[in-house]
Amino acid sequence: MTPDLSTNANQANAPIKRPYLRADARRQQLLDVALELVDRVGLGQLTISQLAVEAGVTRQTAYHHFADVNDLVRSILRARFAHLQVAINEVLERDGQDPAAALRAAITISVDLPLRDRRLLRYVFGGLESERPELRETVRTLRGLVTLRWCRVVYGPQPVPARTSAAVWATFNALLGVYDLLDADEITRDDAIETVYSFATRLPPFAPAP
Repeated sequence: MTPDLSTNANQANAPIKRPYLRADARRQQLLDVALELVDRVGLGQLTISQLAVEAGVTRQTAYHHFADVNDLVRSILRARFAHLQVAINEVLERDGQDPAAALRAAITISVDLPLRDRRLLRYVFGGLESERPELRETVRTLRGLVTLRWCRVVYGPQPVPARTSAAVWATFNALLGVYDLLDADEITRDDAIETVYSFATRLPPFAPAP
């Protein structure tokens, strides 16, 4: 019997049915795919359309869960660094009454980040804004959140003046520079911790915000 080639062709071209997922599960699936994409192609190349293709969903589905690329990037970074925020919160709860101990513990946690996370942090604050101008506001928001977090580590919950906040941000950038040395095996882990700690201990003493 001659095979029905038209039937076979129709079956080959038929769309693959995706398993049904609840909205929260679908969003998590998309986020998991996005995290894998970032490791493979980088944050600067990521688009909603690319995410939809990789996840096997329509663009409409992807946009239903992420309003735009800014929303996607923010979600990726929140997911990637959630463990870091939890760890530093635990430090604040445990060592909040001993600022020096809290500072050293938070620096140690940050130095011990996986290589991929160190590279992502450097890129977000060192190249993303210039390569993706549409993400400028996202980067600025993230910069403010990071600075606020480190101000909390160094100075506690009280607000600090703008000049002090700027000094904290500059110290965070020293950490990003130390990552370069770590990745090139030009500095040991212990020396990296001590280097950043020495910068942090030279921050201005606390003075109430005017």
